[in-house]
This record gives sequence, C-alpha cells and structure tokens, in this order.
Amino acid sequence: MSRLAPPDPEFLPGIRVDTTYTLRGSVPVVTLFHPHAHTRNVVAGTAMLAIASGLGLRYGWHFPRTGQCVYNIWDYWALDYGHPRDVLTFFPQDLIWPHVVRGGGGCFLAVSLEDEPRPANEVRVLTGRVALRYQAPREWMRAR
Repeated sequence: MSRLAPPDPEFLPGIRVDTTYTLRGSVPVVTLFHPHAHTRNVVAGTAMLAIASGLGLRYGWHFPRTGQCVYNIWDYWALDYGHPRDVLTFFPQDLIWPHVVRGGGGCFLAVSLEDEPRPANEVRVLTGRVALRYQAPREWMRAR
C-alpha cells in the first residue's frame, strides 16, 4: 500500500472506536471505523485508508506486526496515525480492556473501510499488531 497523507484533525471526531477482543476472547482489539466509510463515500474511505497506511496496517485479518504503538499516558489512549501535530485519542468501552492491553504489552488494531467495525469481506479491513507505550515520543512535544 502506498503512503497516503493523513487526514486533518477535523476528520477525527467522525471516527468511531470499538474496543473489544478477538473471537476467542483472548486478545484485545481496537477497531476504527467511520459511519460514511463505504464504497460510495470516497472522501471518508480514503481518509480511513490513509489512517491505516500511517499505522502500517495490512489488508486482511492476519494482524502482522507493525512497529507502531498504542499509547496509554495518564489514562488517555492514543494512536499516532501519521499527522505531524495530532494523534487519534479514544476511550476504551469497558473497564477490563485497558488492563488486558497493559498485561499483554499491546493489542491488535483494525481499520474498517466499511461503516461497521467488522466487515465480512477481508479486503475491506486492514489490521496489525501494535505495542504498548507509556510515554509520548519526543516529536509530540515539539509538534505542539
């Protein structure tokens, strides 16, 4: 996948975040999707694809290692999606999910190119594994 320019921060409030577990219930997953990201909305679909590109994700439900991180800083959760000044922040949906991520040292990450978190078609989801970090990179401090 070629590197796409990340969307502006104005796009981020429209993104929905689903924090759940794999079907076997053992590995935490954070899934990003947008209500308008489907084949007829090119802007939202392209923006979600750019986020997946910035996070180093690949097509399919294989969850390869990405080299990217999910950040847990003072009970805030964030993903660096490649924007020079902003990150995508989210709040887990249940109280146990953060503890499982902390215990495992990371989680699976998925970006759905559909308007739902779990599309049936494997070519409509990009996935990867991300490690957990507790400190923000130095670049974040300089970007503000």
